[in-house]
Amino acid sequence: MQQLTDQSNQFQWKARHWIAAGLLATFLVGGTALAYASSVAAPINNWIAAAPLPELLANRDAVVQGDNLYIVGGKRDSDKPSAEVYTAQVQEDGSLANWTSTTRLPTPVYLQATVATQSHIYVIGGWDGSQTRSEVWRAAFTGGGVGAWEKISNYPNALDLHAAVLINNRIYVVGGWSGTTGLRKVYYAEVQPNGLGEWMTAPDLPIKLFRHSVAAYAGVLYVTGGYDESNAHANVYYAKVNLDGSLSPWQQTTAMPNARYYHATLVHDGRLVILGGKNDATEYNSVYAASINASGALGAWSAEPNLPESLYRFAAVTVEKFGSDFIYLAGGLHGVDYRQTVYHSAVPSLPTPTPTPTAGPTPTPTPSFNIRLENRPQQWVAPGEEIEYTITYQNNGVTSASDVKIKAVIPANAELVPNSIEARAGVTYTVTGAEPGAVIGWTLDSSANRENGTLVYRVRRLSSTSGIQRALSITIQGPANATAGAPIVYQISVTNNVPISLTNLTIHNALPAGATYVSGGDGPPVNNIVKWTVANLRPDEVVTKAWTVTATRSLINSNYWATTTEGASTKGNALVFTIVDGQPLPVTGDGVAIINSKAEISWQANGANYQAESNPTFNPLLPNYLPMIIK
Repeated sequence: MQQLTDQSNQFQWKARHWIAAGLLATFLVGGTALAYASSVAAPINNWIAAAPLPELLANRDAVVQGDNLYIVGGKRDSDKPSAEVYTAQVQEDGSLANWTSTTRLPTPVYLQATVATQSHIYVIGGWDGSQTRSEVWRAAFTGGGVGAWEKISNYPNALDLHAAVLINNRIYVVGGWSGTTGLRKVYYAEVQPNGLGEWMTAPDLPIKLFRHSVAAYAGVLYVTGGYDESNAHANVYYAKVNLDGSLSPWQQTTAMPNARYYHATLVHDGRLVILGGKNDATEYNSVYAASINASGALGAWSAEPNLPESLYRFAAVTVEKFGSDFIYLAGGLHGVDYRQTVYHSAVPSLPTPTPTPTAGPTPTPTPSFNIRLENRPQQWVAPGEEIEYTITYQNNGVTSASDVKIKAVIPANAELVPNSIEARAGVTYTVTGAEPGAVIGWTLDSSANRENGTLVYRVRRLSSTSGIQRALSITIQGPANATAGAPIVYQISVTNNVPISLTNLTIHNALPAGATYVSGGDGPPVNNIVKWTVANLRPDEVVTKAWTVTATRSLINSNYWATTTEGASTKGNALVFTIVDGQPLPVTGDGVAIINSKAEISWQANGANYQAESNPTFNPLLPNYLPMIIK
């Protein structure tokens, strides 16, 4: 029954590390005092890719401390638990610095629960690949990492698939799976300088629950969804925390719009938010939010913009900046495919200063443009297929701007589709060409300067990188069909097409997603790349290398190339599709991503020049899941 309940729940801890809510920073500008107050809530949309996790990972255990995001343990795509603790620094614009490893867990686990205080991180229970665990581990934050782990307690029973949250310096652990049955039990323990106090019992949940999610707000503990050994639930339960840490009786409030488990629950700007998840029939990309009443009960659920794709068993945390929240998503599962992508929602902007009633000139209102880039479709596109881009712009100011111009660049690996730039009243455009790097420029006349507007164009993925005979050519062969676990043999051949010998030929083949290396390379893969070195390749000589993998899912071998000391190089364009036991091919395509880095808008107002940039877009939508591409 253990593998039936494969989840890693997490504590949804709210980081308050930039500016406390309601904080005012006052500046004196030109004799006028300008007060920066808390901004309007940032919308939950505009999902932006950040630095990917170092590996594919199904994990719901993430916390934030200071300026750092932490991912703890989890399940690898090899079906094995991880002991890694990864950390990345949160940047001012919401991006992440590169992920690094810090002190590993004493025991690799997934399905655990993780919570954090300002000083320590706690890991409770979990599944180590063979049994449920009861240990409670603790490590101190060390300014961007964690120190040594120490066992500070045992939970009253071994469990996984539970959820935990920190409220008023106490850890609350809710429900879970014992290894044989679902649990109703709720325990809590006080955080103490030397560890934890005694585990105390709280009122049982109304039903057995695992695969559920929890969050806390204003002294109220919320439990959403989950599974009861037979059915998924849409129920939402809540209990108030008393002064002594005990819980009031559980109450039921507004149910979620859908029954779901393996989802995330968090608080975003004072609202309870649920994201993604699945049930036995449906996998969700939907996001819903509900207002929290003074009594702790929830209002009606309202739809928020969807996740980039349907996801479950992913990490989700909120971070506050300028008095408003934004969300990070990390890893997870889409169908049977593991993810390593990290996304964040819109980051609150520094609030616009407003003059206080003091002496001095009144600032002239300035127009302010938002610009957004969207792509359709959002999945991988094959050579010759098209992508439609839509640029949406909006003047949020109270006055018109002048000399408004918008620019977009044709992405690498793509070309502009002829006659695909849609005409629009009040807008003229120029284009420097159709090739990658060519620029489309739009100019808005005065009638369009205060409008919302959209601009549309299409690109087509190039069929090949070049039609010119190269010094080297490379081909690959492999089976069209295979059986799970049976050897799959690839043959990769390189030909010298020039009348001189080429030296130190190095052949590379990236391990296809889902493949397990067996043999054939000059050594085991390094960074998932198999290599061979040939000292000398004579004119017209062909060298062939064979290597073997196994797989339990279908494969696409797409990423292979060769280099020499003389500078001659080549990259393969053909794909080898291997269907394993009739399973569908992975969604990563052939490893080529079409990345539209941004659209730009510039304008003039009050004698000054301004500009803004849009978000990037990706095809496929989750670019960090792709194999590495060498250009």
